[in-house]
Amino acid sequence: MNSDFNFGSKARDWLREACDSWAGDGMWEPATLDMPEFKVGDLLSAGGGDVAVITGMNEGPYGWRYDVLRSGLMWQVDEHALLQWRVI
Repeated sequence: MNSDFNFGSKARDWLREACDSWAGDGMWEPATLDMPEFKVGDLLSAGGGDVAVITGMNEGPYGWRYDVLRSGLMWQVDEHALLQWRVI
């Protein structure tokens, strides 16, 4: 399977195009973002020995998005996916 073009990337592209088309019609306005729960450099723990570090952040279509390094892999996740983690 080509990792550059998988189901997840297709879905993200479709959502991005849908949001852009709605925004152009004046039907959609970006969410007003609250203060972020995390900041770049935060070390996170989910218990059981799992740790991750926030390496970047930016605005996403549903709120803050974070670049997270975990187990040697880089992930891009929405803030709500990290709310069960705690800052060490």
